[in-house]
Amino acid sequence: MQQRDAVFQQTLECLRYHCHPKWGDRNAVDVFNRLLAKNIRPVGWTRNTHLDIQQDQIASRQEQWPTSDLARLRRSHDRQSPLSSDAPIVLAEYMGVVHLLDGHNRINRWVSEGDNRTHLVNIHAITGTGRFVELGSLLRGV
Repeated sequence: MQQRDAVFQQTLECLRYHCHPKWGDRNAVDVFNRLLAKNIRPVGWTRNTHLDIQQDQIASRQEQWPTSDLARLRRSHDRQSPLSSDAPIVLAEYMGVVHLLDGHNRINRWVSEGDNRTHLVNIHAITGTGRFVELGSLLRGV
């Protein structure tokens, strides 16, 4: 159980750089829930749409994946300018679907460079379901 918690904590450390108070993020768990909701995009989705998944619903593990497997993941853009090349790729398994939460830029770069190495992947399997919630901006006037 401690290893699972350590993997999730590592993911939260990586995701804190994506915290946007204007989109309702108060902490890295909010970022995790916002990025998952962004992947699902329910009817009426906005940048402030989050899921309400709780940490006790998440079982985390680490794996090594080759670039060829990462290249098969659905990526939301084609930018190739990662903030860090050392951070793990972050995936969430939710309702039978694998969602790429963080690592789009790194994967795009590795694919374009013909990289054939393996890369650290943090996978978070979510049990049950969450509700979609709108979190208001934490910034005045936004």
